[in-house]
This record gives sequence, structure tokens and C-alpha cells, in this order.
Amino acid sequence: MPASRSASCTSTTCCGPGWPEMARRATLPKPAPRTGRSYSRFVGLMKIVLPLVAVGLLAAVLIWPSIENRRDIALSYSDVEIRADGLEMVAPVLTGADDRGRPYVLTAKGATADGLEPTMVTLHEIEADVAMEDGRPVTVVAATGIYRIREETLALDGGVTVTLADGHVVKLESVLLDLAKGTASSDKRVVGSGPTGRIEADSMSASDGGHSLRFNGNVRAVITRSEDAGAGLPRDGQ
Repeated sequence: MPASRSASCTSTTCCGPGWPEMARRATLPKPAPRTGRSYSRFVGLMKIVLPLVAVGLLAAVLIWPSIENRRDIALSYSDVEIRADGLEMVAPVLTGADDRGRPYVLTAKGATADGLEPTMVTLHEIEADVAMEDGRPVTVVAATGIYRIREETLALDGGVTVTLADGHVVKLESVLLDLAKGTASSDKRVVGSGPTGRIEADSMSASDGGHSLRFNGNVRAVITRSEDAGAGLPRDGQ
């Protein structure tokens, strides 16, 4: 296998001419023209894909923000490696805000494309943090995520945990997010618990940008009734 090439940077943004300029200023030996183009294409792809992945992770908690305004998005990483079988971005960190002004941070151990003309990007050990409109944080953690570029789908697997500041936690084995349609679904067990109660089901689906949520199969819900709780979790079959 040919020796890998790599280039490092500390921080850049997702817009403007900074990306190709950064590649030209890499301190490592100048790559061959094809490798240089591959590097630039991969970095350019990541500045589009990673914000979409961030949206997908936030969609897991039914936030569904848009990223039409990318001027507020910044991406940093420790290294980009170009290999014979594809490209890898090491330790990417994405910061930005959605269309409602809610800031978020996405981190991953790595992001790998399946080739020089990639159709799929795989992320490992990913975490997204977002501040709600009232300032309360929400965290989404997943072991792996596969983003399919053409289909605009994000499959989270290996365990997905959503933690809200008010003590609610949702755990799924996996979830498939369709960013184009604004839907999410999981055909595996889902458990949600917190101050308002607990719900378990064999599967779940969300549509209409998260406004419609349904739990299916052996649904069990326990509602904690108090002055401040009781409306936060759906009842059986809802």
C-alpha cells in the first residue's frame, strides 16, 4: 500500500477561500497534483457533510434545525490522511449555530470517506452538544455514524444516548435519520426515562420534522404525576 500523506491544521472556517489556501500552505512535502486535488475535495466535502451530520444528531432529539446559513460554522481538526482506499479526517470539531441561533458543537474521533469520489462518510465516537433556546444543554452520543451523501441519510449505530439537562435520558440501539424527508426511525428497542416517567418500546418513528412521534410494539409507559410533570412523555401507542 502506498505511504499515506497527511496535512495538519489547527482551525479554519467552512466558507471563503481559506480551504485551498490552507492546503497549499501545508508543511509536509508537496503532494502530487492528484493527491492535492483529492485533499482539497475531501476537506471541501467535510465542510458540507459534518454540518449535516450535526443536524442529524440534533434530529435525534427532534430539534431539526437548518444549516442554510453556513457563515457561522467553523471546523477544526488535527490531521487529514490520504490513503489508497480513501481519506480520513482526524479528530474533527465542528462549531456553529442553527437557524434559531442555538449554538452546537460536534466532535468525533475520526471521519472517513470511502474513496476519492466518496458516496459515504463514516464517523467514529461522535458527540453533539446543543444549547436549547432557554439555554439548557442537550447531548447526543453515538458510537458510529454513516452518512450517505446521495441519499442524505445518517445511520447511528452501536448505541445512541440523548441526555437532556432536566434529567431525561433516551437510549436507542440505533436510529436512521432521513435529513431530506425530516424523518427518524428505529426498529430496535428504545427506552426513555426521567422526572416525568419512563417509556419503553420495540421501535419508534418520527416524522414531520419531529412533530409526530410514535412508539410501537410492547409499549410500556409510566407517567409521574406532579405539578410539573405528566405531559412530557407520550401515553401507550401515542
